[in-house]
Amino acid sequence: MKTLLTLLSLFLSLSLLAESCPFTSFNKNGGALIVQDATSNKVVISCGEPQKAYKYASTVKLLTTATALKLLGRDFKFTTKFLFSPQKKVLTIISSGDPSLVIEQLTIIAHELKQRGVSNIKQVRLLSPGWNGKIEREQQGAGRGDRAYQAPISALSLNFNTVTVSVTPAKQGEKPQISVGIPPDAFVIKNQAKSVKGGGKSLIVSTTATKNRTVITVSGTIGTNRAKPAISYRRIYHPAHHYIYTLLALMGNKMVPVEISAADIPLNEKHHTIYTHKSRPLHDILTDMNRYSNNFIAETLTATLGIKEGGDPKNGVTAIKELIKKEYSFEANIRNGSGLGNGEYNYITPLQIMTLLQRNWHDRWGAIDFFSTLPVYGETGTLHRVPHTASIGNIRAKTGTLSGISAAAGIFRGKNGKIYLFTIILSDKSVRRLTTKRNQILSKLVEMF
Repeated sequence: MKTLLTLLSLFLSLSLLAESCPFTSFNKNGGALIVQDATSNKVVISCGEPQKAYKYASTVKLLTTATALKLLGRDFKFTTKFLFSPQKKVLTIISSGDPSLVIEQLTIIAHELKQRGVSNIKQVRLLSPGWNGKIEREQQGAGRGDRAYQAPISALSLNFNTVTVSVTPAKQGEKPQISVGIPPDAFVIKNQAKSVKGGGKSLIVSTTATKNRTVITVSGTIGTNRAKPAISYRRIYHPAHHYIYTLLALMGNKMVPVEISAADIPLNEKHHTIYTHKSRPLHDILTDMNRYSNNFIAETLTATLGIKEGGDPKNGVTAIKELIKKEYSFEANIRNGSGLGNGEYNYITPLQIMTLLQRNWHDRWGAIDFFSTLPVYGETGTLHRVPHTASIGNIRAKTGTLSGISAAAGIFRGKNGKIYLFTIILSDKSVRRLTTKRNQILSKLVEMF
């Protein structure tokens, strides 16, 4: 009831302020802007159509952030357990779906296992409780392809299930050098490229699937005068095998058979828990997700919420919708937890976004956890490259961008020292640099108060 009254009060305030918009962009081209005094809850600016539903793009991650903090807690950690049978030389990995593990951490894991006497591994078993037999899933809305943002989520992942391909020219007429930044055992590399005279490049880098591995194909030409290597980012395939093969390579172990199961495998021989790896706290993972608008983390967290609340990764969106309805009293018309995709879903109204911000701001214990995950204007993440104005360091916001859409939502500190909540969305396919216009408006807001 309290939330419904808040929504009604906010809507009436917006109606009264409909003529007070200091920006003409919203009157001509659509979109909306709401600014609210965080202390008094008074709406001080209302532009456009705040009651209309828009494709809020990656700003949808605010819903995922709120849900994850409520259901999992800021200190939640993903755990990956390693068990070893010294008699049969079987390494068993029990994974909970950590989306944040990178090669540096896997190198530490390999060292820890070796230090604990794990060697001459003859078989690796992977258990992924909760994933119900499907240990990898395509991201909703990403489409099919080999780009890094199209990487699948999985019960066991490494480097966000992507690979960095670096191509360095050799002598003219020779094949260039290809580096992937990690042990190449999980890859089949096909170097069909050629080093040519000059400083240009005309390279095609692609990844495809083969049996339990990823094929990296590099073709085309690269100039011998290039001072820096050409860098491409691509998705990998068979992510669980990719993780395991890389781990074995780091341990100096030969490649061995891998057995994958979603349920517990009967362990007839004696196994010992050799090592348990714990991820960074959820708050830190959410900060990376929002700072860099990482869809992979958002979709993996959505799957984790589905496992926790509904016993299946596919129930993640339902878990978010139910939490949002319970805590914030509105229906979230979303298809995923990342805002990815330009389809007919992920529609949210500015009014709903403001309700989310307002309730989190007035949560005594949760406000810091929620708002501290957001990028800082002029300093971090998607807000790093902005005009150098007095606004730098005074805005925290989650951004979102799609074709014809540029959005942001969060808090800012005005020149008067007060804190304001805001949400902005520009909707105009005829304008090429909507994000530039959005950032200009954000800078002006700080100057206005």
